[in-house]
Amino acid sequence: MQQLYQEIGGVVIGRSYWFNSQASWPFGGIEVYYDKIVVRMLWFRTEIKSYDITSIEKYGWFKNSLRIIHKNASISPYITYSSFHPKRLVQKLIEAGYKIK
Repeated sequence: MQQLYQEIGGVVIGRSYWFNSQASWPFGGIEVYYDKIVVRMLWFRTEIKSYDITSIEKYGWFKNSLRIIHKNASISPYITYSSFHPKRLVQKLIEAGYKIK
């Protein structure tokens, strides 16, 4: 499906808050599609299908990060993305049909 939005930002992916891999700008990114979200960290891509996403929550001290909660056991359970343009990202996610808490 066609990409709706893409940006560069910070990414944290791992088993938990304490056990994870991190990439700050410009080594992380997100791509928003109608049927999936792709989170990029350096040369790795994590593709989360829309039907696996249970919720997307605003996260962090200034609410400039999003935590993607999903039910796919083959993907790391802890995924957060930090954006320099959180309002624009949330708008594009809502436009693609995702619900933001």
